[in-house]
Amino acid sequence: MKFQSILTVGALSLMGCGHDHGDHDHGGDGNIETQSVGAWTSACESERVHDFELSEVDDESHLHGHITLTYHAAGSDCGTPLYSVIRHMDIEFGELQGDYYAIDADFLISAATPLSPEGVTAMNNASFAGHTDWEGNTQKVISGQTVTVEGGATLELPAANTVGLGIIAVEDSEMNVSIALPGAPRPVDTQDGFTFTKNGDGHGHEH
Repeated sequence: MKFQSILTVGALSLMGCGHDHGDHDHGGDGNIETQSVGAWTSACESERVHDFELSEVDDESHLHGHITLTYHAAGSDCGTPLYSVIRHMDIEFGELQGDYYAIDADFLISAATPLSPEGVTAMNNASFAGHTDWEGNTQKVISGQTVTVEGGATLELPAANTVGLGIIAVEDSEMNVSIALPGAPRPVDTQDGFTFTKNGDGHGHEH
């Protein structure tokens, strides 16, 4: 499927939502921003794993985030990494809308990195993102491109300095999130998004 929900990470200076960004209580301890900070992961699904890390910045209504999508060799049960695609973004939190908080994701940069000799071969053979000179553990910026990944699926990456609208909910050690590509409407639920589990609490799962 196309990366049309959370995981389309990229660039910066989030569009304001026009909300009062005070403490956004969400049950439990602290506000939604505080609850979201940390490292989150999804389960192995179709030989890929998503990792989502959120960290605090000076503005309490914002977090910096990056999502890493790691592709593994077929039949390896996510045990043989080939390459990763990472998207960096800043996230601004808005108001509670039903079961979810509104978020704006300001995409910074998207990049890909081969993680093994097998990954270098796979990327060069596929002319991944138009390049045939991939080298191990050497990152290339691929913002704004649509690439074909393992299994033949396409992954659409946002251009730098564009904004995607999304929603997020955090309950204890589980996070549900969906972020649309720039220009698409804000999702109404996370059915087409992802579920993450906070690292150290087991494994998440993908919808």
